[in-house]
Amino acid sequence: STEYHATVSNSATQRAAALGLKAETFDSEVKAEKQISAIENFVSKGARVIVLCVLDPNVIEAAVPTPPASPSPSTTRRPR
Repeated sequence: STEYHATVSNSATQRAAALGLKAETFDSEVKAEKQISAIENFVSKGARVIVLCVLDPNVIEAAVPTPPASPSPSTTRRPR
């Protein structure tokens, strides 16, 4: 992983903690196959939100769950 990705991951984890949310990160070591495994593990653990920095969209497409048909609080964006 790069310094950029480490900074993004650390910042997201800190922000989640500040909001009182539990966050878990995963380093794929720049291997798309590891991203698939991580996505499947997060889904099986009941993750409500998964944020990805996709290495190869074609490789992980099957592992990414389909979003719900109607907006939920985690997918709705309110105008400012």
